[in-house]
Amino acid sequence: MVVTSPAMKDGKPELNPDGSPKLHRGTAKFIAIPDVSDEMLRVSADQEFMIRLAVPTGGKALRLDDLPGFLKELKAEAPPDTGKKPRYYPDWHRNRSKGFLPLWLVLFTLLLGAEWGLRRLWGMV
Repeated sequence: MVVTSPAMKDGKPELNPDGSPKLHRGTAKFIAIPDVSDEMLRVSADQEFMIRLAVPTGGKALRLDDLPGFLKELKAEAPPDTGKKPRYYPDWHRNRSKGFLPLWLVLFTLLLGAEWGLRRLWGMV
């Protein structure tokens, strides 16, 4: 928004050296946001959309009234078989590292020190 107004001095308009009226100009930027958005027009869940979303993935679209029955079914089901647990390498647990972490620290420090030393030697620092 731009607002232009003539400059006044003692109730009379001020003039530029060329005789034209001196103008004050003000600008402002703002963002207009409606009070009601598209999301607020439909505040309840769209049951048809929930069904279309749940069916392809093997789920069920349930209403709040179905919650107690669903929880009973869920409690009766056996937990899924997760199979073998993955073995991570390196194992970062301290009680099972068997010297890996201190060795890693020493090697990393030596690598950084060698890089710094070579830079100093070759005049790159």
